Amino acid sequence: MALDLTANWHPHLRELLSRADPDSARPIRVSTSEPVPPWKSSHVTLLGDAIHTMTPGRGVGAHTALRDANLLRRRLAEPQRHQR
Repeated sequence: MALDLTANWHPHLRELLSRADPDSARPIRVSTSEPVPPWKSSHVTLLGDAIHTMTPGRGVGAHTALRDANLLRRRLAEPQRHQR
């Protein structure tokens, strides 16, 4: 099925798929949500896949959480830099 769905992909990627063990694949259900309007700011900050729609694999939510935390750190430090 993977090879059928990737017929127009680069041959090197398709080669990886052809060498994969079919018994290692499992179907998963992936769904999406509807966008919501912005909400009032509060003392709660959501990071990573708690706020971003993420696929359930590859550690993407964790990576995004770290990027979000770094952005939050920079934004929280901005007022202090401007007061000096």
